[in-house]
Amino acid sequence: LEATMSKRSRYFEHLACRDISLDLWRKDPARVKIWSAPKPSMADEMYNPKFWSRTAEERFDSMRLYEYCVNEKEPVFDAADITRVGRDIFVQKSMTTNDSGIMWLKSHFPSLRVHPLHFPYDVYPSHIDCTFVPLRPPGNGADGLVLINPERPPLKSEMKLWTLNGWKLVNAPMPARFDRPAFSQSSYWLSMNLLSLSSNLVVIEESEIPLYNTLQEYGFDVITVPMRAMYEFGGAIHCCTWDIQRDDACTDYFPNQVEQEVQLQNQTFSDVDVIDVTQANDGFLLNPIDGEQLVGSYAHQVSRKTSSPASKL
Repeated sequence: LEATMSKRSRYFEHLACRDISLDLWRKDPARVKIWSAPKPSMADEMYNPKFWSRTAEERFDSMRLYEYCVNEKEPVFDAADITRVGRDIFVQKSMTTNDSGIMWLKSHFPSLRVHPLHFPYDVYPSHIDCTFVPLRPPGNGADGLVLINPERPPLKSEMKLWTLNGWKLVNAPMPARFDRPAFSQSSYWLSMNLLSLSSNLVVIEESEIPLYNTLQEYGFDVITVPMRAMYEFGGAIHCCTWDIQRDDACTDYFPNQVEQEVQLQNQTFSDVDVIDVTQANDGFLLNPIDGEQLVGSYAHQVSRKTSSPASKL
């Protein structure tokens, strides 16, 4: 599925992968499908022109009403605002994805279940893969795990579905470094931008030692790669990969569905009751930041835990 995108500078970005998509389709036309979502006009009318000139107080109020720089005139979404877990698709409403875009996904994929997600403490939300990252599904008596951003906690109401189906949340540790390249448009939470290869194997940036240690504590094998220089281009490992073939199935990881009103195109939606990231709560596995984590310029002094050696590409 080619996303609409919402930034004018990224309008033609889908063409970089078009030949790959067509090649996959030609090799297996019965199984491989290609869709392109309606391309937006990118006209001034689809944006909220006052968004960038709001004061801090105005921004605080508007972000709790989930009003961002794109309005609802046309459906827009970025693929990076979406995470798929078997039969369920979770979509973050953000600066790059609006309610109309989420509605288009729901109508276009009736066999899948589409759920909006909101993170009210993110002033400039864009792309879910630095905020909410499923690591492994429940199975074989073990809980499912989701890595969450402790500065951008999810809503309690939207996490009921996860707890009901055996998932637990884990706070991501603070990034190894807070400095960013001069022209980076991303936050220091690119540390969470990892690539999951299987239910026990992940790939992370090699300088993110706090994350390395956390993942090892939860039983993951961790591959590290040197990609810090890529941060200047607005992404990290998950952003620059596209898995086109997996040994997998469309498993139902959420058989117990929650009856709740889907908040779409509802300007009165103002739920800001988030989970408490400082303590274990209702079955969530939250590991508070302990204050002893070395970050910033001291990151090189933090040694990796050696319970099992990591591979390195």
